[in-house]
Amino acid sequence: MADIVMDSLKNPHKPRPHGEIVLGEVARQFWQRAIKSATSTSQRHMIESFTAYLESVVQQAYDRDTNVFLTVDSYFEKRRENVGVRSSYVPLELNLSLPDHVFYHPTIQELYGPLPHIEIIPIDFRSIDIASYNKEQATGDDQYNILTIVMHQFDLDLHGAVEWAETYHAKVATKFLDGLKRIPSWGRKIDQQVQEYVEGLANWPRSNVCWNFEGGRYFGSKGQELQRTREVVLLPKAVPVHNDPSLRKGNVVVPFVDKLSMQVVG
Repeated sequence: MADIVMDSLKNPHKPRPHGEIVLGEVARQFWQRAIKSATSTSQRHMIESFTAYLESVVQQAYDRDTNVFLTVDSYFEKRRENVGVRSSYVPLELNLSLPDHVFYHPTIQELYGPLPHIEIIPIDFRSIDIASYNKEQATGDDQYNILTIVMHQFDLDLHGAVEWAETYHAKVATKFLDGLKRIPSWGRKIDQQVQEYVEGLANWPRSNVCWNFEGGRYFGSKGQELQRTREVVLLPKAVPVHNDPSLRKGNVVVPFVDKLSMQVVG
């Protein structure tokens, strides 16, 4: 499936083979529309980042099927890619033409956060993983969640894991703000583009927080209520389905939060 999607993105004008999984045509139509207004540099960054994302998702699927338990360090290394945020940054630069020596400058990359030795900065794992934890723990799919990993590695309860995440988040937020002060100047024209892009990076975590509550994926129909109260009741455990070998491709069960919340604890 990853190969099909990448072939579609690299060849958006090529008709997809008859009988192919629908992801190929979805990706092709998406990218065929996007490239009409995307600069050549942003197109290249999209292909680069989405390739890394899909390769990481394949690895994540393998880790889940083989019950691999990550450490905090190995989690961050993989999460930088499989969370999909690098590709989500691409719309920030669709109208920009950032030269390679600017886009890949160490200071910009520190803000961008994709390199193995760089902390996750604009990727707000705290909001992502805390928001997704309830649904994931209910469906037995929480081994790729920082809270589960921290509880396992440091022998903490859920409350302690959340506190750990808050402390870590404060450190990386400080590092991001410090990085803003160290951005070099490349001249007025480039600097204006860099400012626009970096402002997008800084605002992205806030948009993700809003999506967590508005999208329905993690909180169902109660998102706005929970955004106001900040009180989440843990869902009962459901029967995990992701290890069922019959559930592949078109035959996939997607658990919805509202349905999970109606289950009776057995």
